Amino acid sequence: MWNLPLTINIQGIDYAIRNKCDYRVVLDVIAALNDEDLETDNRIRCALFIFYEDLTGCKDLETAAKEMMKIINNGEEDTEQSEPEKPQIMD
Repeated sequence: MWNLPLTINIQGIDYAIRNKCDYRVVLDVIAALNDEDLETDNRIRCALFIFYEDLTGCKDLETAAKEMMKIINNGEEDTEQSEPEKPQIMD
């Protein structure tokens, strides 16, 4: 059984994830982040609004976004994609 988080703690406050982190929420977040009609800041704000039930009072939206992406990325930190690793050449 999956063990998905139901809340994310940001600066000592637990913020609930909408619909218990149902996959449809994640799909909506991805759609918002890819919406070319929105500016980048608005994409992130929309994604946060979709992902969290209520971020009222949250002063660290950057951490909220990073934690959201961490869950979407299966628990891994969001890293910039660079060139794929090349196979090691024989010495």
